[in-house]
Amino acid sequence: MIKADVLRAIDPVEYLAKVHSGEMGDFTRPDGRKSLDEAHEVKIMSKHTLGGIGSAVVQIGGTVVSAQVGFEIGYAEDESDGELLVAISPDRFSDRLEHALAQARSEGVFRALLGLTGATLTVTVDDEDMLVRLPLTITIMDADGCVMAAVLQAGWAALCDAVLPVVTLDGGVARMSSEVLRRLIPLEPARPIAVETTAGYGKAGGRRHVARDPTALEEHQASTLTVEVTSGEDCLGRYGAGVDGEAL
Repeated sequence: MIKADVLRAIDPVEYLAKVHSGEMGDFTRPDGRKSLDEAHEVKIMSKHTLGGIGSAVVQIGGTVVSAQVGFEIGYAEDESDGELLVAISPDRFSDRLEHALAQARSEGVFRALLGLTGATLTVTVDDEDMLVRLPLTITIMDADGCVMAAVLQAGWAALCDAVLPVVTLDGGVARMSSEVLRRLIPLEPARPIAVETTAGYGKAGGRRHVARDPTALEEHQASTLTVEVTSGEDCLGRYGAGVDGEAL
């Protein structure tokens, strides 16, 4: 039998398959972790350094994602609220459907969080009600698994960092100043989010193993992949791929 360290060096895919099948008691995952249950730390590497009214860079394992919040304003013609528009860099997704689902799901999570925090996308300028439009641009800089988790953490960190500027009207034209009107997200109550990514291995009805926060190689070998988003006791979304036939 080939020794574990030799197999890992010459055939990492086969080595990982044996790890996930439970054939190896002493193993090392692709990123050095020694346990399938070991999760990654969410590292907020920087905030408010990328421009816009708020920004953040987040790292989860080998995945790094940046997010930047823009600011636009317009007149309110009805009782509608403002808009949050999410744009995620598409080059890290396998197809357009996966990209569209990631954008729609992340936008839904962010809208739910805005509602839970009491954030509003309207401002009053010289007794005029105006709508706020927030373009949220998310860029996947490096991808090694848990991409959706990093997208959500970076996007929410950028929104929590955002401050709305003072707006004045000059001849009917809205002008933004460098002064701060208020934070977009009230500081209290705080609404941190938790995003758990799990990869499942094995066939339904048989022996199965689960890895937390999988790397890209571990995701590729998984039979199921699940992302669950929570904030406190609120479940904001649970998305699956694999045996249920859904795309992440």
